[in-house]
Amino acid sequence: MFTNLKRRHRVLETLIFSGAFCFVAVTTPMARAQTAKAQTANAPSVGFDFGGEKTTARSNGARLDGNAYIKSPQLDARADTIAFDFSNRQITNVRALGNVRLKMNLVPRGGGAPARIETTSANATLNPVTRTLVLSGKVDGFYQLPGGARNTLKGDKATIVYAAAGQFSADVAGGQSGVQLTIPAAQTAPGVVSPIGTITISGKDLSVDGAKSVAVVTGNARAVSSGGTTRFDIAAPSFSVTRDATGALTNLRATGRTRLKIDLPQPAESSTGSVNNSSRATYFEIAANSANVDAKSGATGTVLGTLTFDGEVSGFYRLQSADGKSSDNRFTGDRAVVKNPAATGANDLSDFQIEVTGAPVNIQTPFDLGF
Repeated sequence: MFTNLKRRHRVLETLIFSGAFCFVAVTTPMARAQTAKAQTANAPSVGFDFGGEKTTARSNGARLDGNAYIKSPQLDARADTIAFDFSNRQITNVRALGNVRLKMNLVPRGGGAPARIETTSANATLNPVTRTLVLSGKVDGFYQLPGGARNTLKGDKATIVYAAAGQFSADVAGGQSGVQLTIPAAQTAPGVVSPIGTITISGKDLSVDGAKSVAVVTGNARAVSSGGTTRFDIAAPSFSVTRDATGALTNLRATGRTRLKIDLPQPAESSTGSVNNSSRATYFEIAANSANVDAKSGATGTVLGTLTFDGEVSGFYRLQSADGKSSDNRFTGDRAVVKNPAATGANDLSDFQIEVTGAPVNIQTPFDLGF
């Protein structure tokens, strides 16, 4: 029995994990001394180390029980139990069960810059041949595409596929806790706060198309900004979120009955210590059957641009005068377009423009002619 186990370990020592990670020199606590001899002469010397409190070798794989680990320059996986299979000198499947802690650089098929993934979960399965990683049970971590920002990876189950360079996808099922995607505030300069700050998007399920930089959130989707001078809260049955190469928001398209609330920056004092005497917008709410929100990146960070609302539009905007009095102006129609003239500079929507169209259009203002 012991002789047979040693023979199987020698098989593992000569294993080359090709393709995704190019692992060679596989060793175990029982046979590390023979690693150098087992390496192939024409293969790069990259370490692939694994072990556990109990190691069981098979003719086509191994199982590690108790504080199990697999470690290499590309992969660091730790769990209660880890098992892997191989065929034709290539590892074809890695399964981690119980208290999984995973850090890895997932290289696309055919080569290219890797995606960084760090997460914890109850279980994980990696298929190096198809570049597929499946995480299940209390998934909590992040993924980061080459040159991009970190993206929250949180939910009940996540399936990540990096089929080829530029073809990254992630599907996350939130379960009872839902999913979450965080878009950090754009950092343009030290001490400069992006006008719309950090955006936290939540929902039931999440699907990411890395090639198009598009994330689709379905099921009670909601996006809330915080930390900036302009704060917004938008909710709808589903969102489609588009980001630029730096990870900043460029567009949010809401489908289904949508509700949007925006708190606007307060008017600044003039050099004489007084504020502009004209009324200024400080807040508005709009509901519609769908919405399209554009955002632009400038010297001060990401600012809101044009907001378009379609279908059974209703809402109001609040004007605040210098004497502190406020008034709500209500409107209804088929379409409302809100434009921010300052979209290329500071995000001050106090001079916003709103156009309401459709039949009928109803606008109620508190103005009094004084007759």
